[in-house]
Amino acid sequence: MKKVSIKEKKIKWLAVLTAIFFILLSLAIIIILFQNVFYKDKIYPGIKIGGLELGGKTKKQVFVLLEQYTQKFSQEGIVFSAENNSGKIKRVRISPVIISPQDPDLSREILNFNAKETLEKLYSAGRQGNFYERLGEILNNLIFNKKEQIIYHLDKNELDKILKDNFKNFESPAINAALEIKNQIFEISLEKEGIAFDYKKGLADLENNINNLIYQPVELKTIIEAPKITKIEGEKYLEQAYQMTGLDPFKLTYKENWWLLRNPKEFLNLKLSKEGKIYLGLDQDKFSAFLQNIAKDLDLEPKDAEFEMKDGKVISFKPSKTGVKLNIEKSIDKIEEDLIKLKKEESEMIIEEKEPKISIAEINNLGIQGLIGAGMSNFSGSPQNRRHNIKTGAEKLNGVLIKPGEEFSLNGALGKIGPDEGFLPELVIKGNRTVPEYGGGLCQIGTTAFRVALNTGLPITERRPHSYRVSYYEPAGMDATIYNPHPDLRFINDTPAHILFLTRIEGDELTFEFWGTNDERKIEVTKPIISNIKKPGPARYLESETLKPGEIKMIERAHDGADAEFTRTVIYSAPEKEKLEETWTSRYKPWQAVYLIPKTSTTSEKIIKE
Repeated sequence: MKKVSIKEKKIKWLAVLTAIFFILLSLAIIIILFQNVFYKDKIYPGIKIGGLELGGKTKKQVFVLLEQYTQKFSQEGIVFSAENNSGKIKRVRISPVIISPQDPDLSREILNFNAKETLEKLYSAGRQGNFYERLGEILNNLIFNKKEQIIYHLDKNELDKILKDNFKNFESPAINAALEIKNQIFEISLEKEGIAFDYKKGLADLENNINNLIYQPVELKTIIEAPKITKIEGEKYLEQAYQMTGLDPFKLTYKENWWLLRNPKEFLNLKLSKEGKIYLGLDQDKFSAFLQNIAKDLDLEPKDAEFEMKDGKVISFKPSKTGVKLNIEKSIDKIEEDLIKLKKEESEMIIEEKEPKISIAEINNLGIQGLIGAGMSNFSGSPQNRRHNIKTGAEKLNGVLIKPGEEFSLNGALGKIGPDEGFLPELVIKGNRTVPEYGGGLCQIGTTAFRVALNTGLPITERRPHSYRVSYYEPAGMDATIYNPHPDLRFINDTPAHILFLTRIEGDELTFEFWGTNDERKIEVTKPIISNIKKPGPARYLESETLKPGEIKMIERAHDGADAEFTRTVIYSAPEKEKLEETWTSRYKPWQAVYLIPKTSTTSEKIIKE
């Protein structure tokens, strides 16, 4: 018998392995070719969203499925239900869009889906990368299945606020033990356990439903809310409270001015520190209200210098004036320390100086030589509160100085938006409730600021268009929506000097001007091109408890959807700086009309469990 040498064995095994390799390679090529031919314009097998198998379906079929799912939210809303401790069930149907009948600036989406991007993600699975990467992904999906999710954005913070506002009267919040005084005698009231709803879990359940393409009401679970201060703990502070009876009256001071606090014991209560420790202090709400009355006499707004510029110099002006403001929160902390802990007879309140934005001394030393850009918008037809807010917002920006190299934030410059800052509310519809909200008119500010930054040739680092076309911001495509903290409008001062932000209103025209140093850059902004116009879907009807039978009220007009596009070119005088060419695109969704109709017993959102 002929012996087979080791070398011959190696050659034989090499041939076998080579044959296996080519067989496997051939199989792989066959699989890829089969997939490319049979699944042309189809999703590869093994791709799922939730329990829905999408493999083998055409792009059009999958898009229809995704659209059918997302339309449920548009038509039926986001539905939450909860049961209180009396056995009553309340159901709230929340529109995925916050609607403001008076001001489109406050209308915004809290839930939106991107079916097109989802479809592209599903279709690209197994079609990207080199041959081996594609083969590996196809085999992996076939064997293990690939679970994808629909692409969407949910404003959880806003939805959390809406839920709490709609269900707060259905909860029984925990009540802390409190210090009370009756006929000059201190008592500690009894604490009470509460029942609240687990909003965090409710939001997580909603997201889980969306990720699995499930549309169904989300049930809010109840949680026991324990009081943080008990009567037993509170009684330890009765003796300390009685020690305060000799400190009457107590004097509050600021420079040569003073105010008497009569009966300071009336303001005493049990409080919790940031660390959760109980202490005897001044009731935050009652004492804040007391200090608010002092602030009315004390607070002074700063006054900016008024001036005119000619040839880069100030030619006439009124001098600036520093303002003062009572810091109520810090003052309460200090008064508590002086009155309760140190047993003093008086306490100096915390008063903060507010410097004006513009002082004449600064202007002529900052290289501000002339006008370098302007932007305008028209707000004709705006209701009274919207006009007021536009004026208030413009005044807050007038005189702001932007340093060279600084990234300017419009939300940051506007600061807090509320009644204390002079803004007026507008009514918005959130769930089953119509509630006042601040911020109306500020997108007029955002749009005008976007336009002045465009026309000045500044790099814009953050901007978001509105969800739908608004008449105040025509031409479409050159608008910017803002809402603190985001979306924001941000841009960089890349000029060699400070920029002075000046604002003015003439009739229905809002104008923003940037004054600074002209570095000879050339800016060209084209007119927007409007395309892809889409008609809105059928009108949506919301139930209202304020309308009589047979009444119907339009609160939101229908808007066509469209795409808008324009270009901006910036040519810099500095040879080392490359020309900037950019295209700005905006996609406006078709926006259905919304009507209020009377709520009937058959459509009631409140259900009594039998």
